[in-house]
Amino acid sequence: MKRRILTVICILFLSTSPLLANTYISVVGDRVNLRAEPSTNADILWTLGRYFPLQVERKQGNWYRVEDFEGDRGWIHNSVANTSNRGVIVVRNNVNVRSGPSTYHDILFRTTYGVAFRIVKQERNWYEVEHPEGHKGWIRGDMLWGDK
Repeated sequence: MKRRILTVICILFLSTSPLLANTYISVVGDRVNLRAEPSTNADILWTLGRYFPLQVERKQGNWYRVEDFEGDRGWIHNSVANTSNRGVIVVRNNVNVRSGPSTYHDILFRTTYGVAFRIVKQERNWYEVEHPEGHKGWIRGDMLWGDK
């Protein structure tokens, strides 16, 4: 009987882990702390801005253990993160943000490594994105990491 219970627990644990492995969340506040442990008393590793995407490794209570685009890990409270704003981050320097989904469209502005956006819509491998300050445009998908 104990063996059966242990087997069921293991199956439940293993079956939920892959579900979180491909889950992304994005930051909903302008200055959100990423912490070393799942507690508001834990050390602050760094502060994140709006739309910053994070990949969920696991959940513990109201906290997510997350990894960013550079492989850094920490904990974020679920009250300052959500899955509805599909956050992405630029992973190249001097990226053109265009007026439409191709290189034939005008360059509206340039952005750089580490800048976060929210996905508005997608056409093929192009993403219409919005910056927290309201600037919008299109970026090719291979320039982005996150909830694509």
